[in-house]
Amino acid sequence: MTAYWTDDQPGPLRLIPSFRGELVDLGEFTAATIALRDPSGTTIEEAGTVTLDEETGEAVVTWAHPLFTEPGYWTAQLTLTADGIRLRADMFAIIVETDDGWYTLGQARAEWPDAPAGDDAADAALYRLLTIAKRDVLAYYAKELDGRPPAELVEAQRAESRELLNIGIVDSAANQVGEGEFVLARSSWTMSPEIRRLIRPATGVPVVA
Repeated sequence: MTAYWTDDQPGPLRLIPSFRGELVDLGEFTAATIALRDPSGTTIEEAGTVTLDEETGEAVVTWAHPLFTEPGYWTAQLTLTADGIRLRADMFAIIVETDDGWYTLGQARAEWPDAPAGDDAADAALYRLLTIAKRDVLAYYAKELDGRPPAELVEAQRAESRELLNIGIVDSAANQVGEGEFVLARSSWTMSPEIRRLIRPATGVPVVA
């Protein structure tokens, strides 16, 4: 999976497009364009230019700058054209991370050996887990954060991500978040007491003699 940091100015991205999971032979096409959507679903006009490398069979995307200014889950899609042919390739994801004190993909995997890993689907699954866990932690914390989160909330995010994964590898069902192998069945989930105590530590009650 392609991943950047906010405000990166990445070099050209080389990829072999696919269509319904099968690699596309670019020899049939003469031109290509790219559509990029930010985390809110807004299409970014003139996101970049695409050239087709006949020798390697790759599409080469040269991004416009500045571009990746917002963290989140971006999507991109190539449209390949030739005389009388127009093919929209499979969408691919771009994760844009920021240094805000919460877990990044790399930090999560460094401290969580069983975190999803190995391919683009695993990257997307881990990002969704971290994002949903962060939202859950902040909802239970129920206070405004002033700056970076304290260590207890970050640890709660990691623990909640693991809990979500442990209960969330299920078949497709109603009331779910995600797709493919990693699907979170929200109706069957509640935050554990241990994670709640990380977010809101119990306050001792003084004993009056």
